[in-house]
Amino acid sequence: IPGKTATPEVKPEGESAPAPEGAAVTEPAPVPTPAPGGAQVHVVEPNQDLNTISMMYGVRVEEVMKLNGLTSPEVKVGQTLKIPPPAE
Repeated sequence: IPGKTATPEVKPEGESAPAPEGAAVTEPAPVPTPAPGGAQVHVVEPNQDLNTISMMYGVRVEEVMKLNGLTSPEVKVGQTLKIPPPAE
């Protein structure tokens, strides 16, 4: 109809339009799970080590090891770690 403008389709909150064909689709970053005492919980993913995980949260490797009772910085994929709150 001449002179009439098209109204864009509005999606309900939380619903998004599909990505254009050929566009890269990325997964959202995992949201840390709060743990008692202000700590967070992190599940080790492929290609992560204790150093990279500690850097992600702004804490020292030794702090993560102590909180989790680890005697070695070795971690395994799928392992659940408590992450202390960062020092202020």
